[in-house]
Amino acid sequence: MSDLMSLTPQKDTIKVELINPVDGKPLSHDKKVMWVERLLPHTGEYKKSQYKRSQKYIKAAQKSGNTGDVDIDLYQAEEDRIEIMAETTVAWNIYFGGEWIKYTPEMAKEIYTKAFWIAEQLQIGENEANVFTKG
Repeated sequence: MSDLMSLTPQKDTIKVELINPVDGKPLSHDKKVMWVERLLPHTGEYKKSQYKRSQKYIKAAQKSGNTGDVDIDLYQAEEDRIEIMAETTVAWNIYFGGEWIKYTPEMAKEIYTKAFWIAEQLQIGENEANVFTKG
């Protein structure tokens, strides 16, 4: 017998330990592992962040008169992706520029832009998240 409750998300965040993109080893400083915790896509806060940006692309398509010709600024789209990642980050343990950095959405945008490889690791963590088990 099945219960649909067992097929609803049991956790709302994923914690990703960062890996050095050069040597494949876990990133740490002073024996403290670096990690990022983010909301998962099924959460309301994540959807709100994503939909806020999607809305402008929908409006641009509507303005074009439904001709099918919509110019999308790919640079702006990448900035939107980084902003969504920053807004959906809830906590982290990051050593950057010689100090442990307190999380803020603004600082997250800066770090995710400069250390661009983090985005891929966070996306992999999000894709591999097992939301149906607690923990």
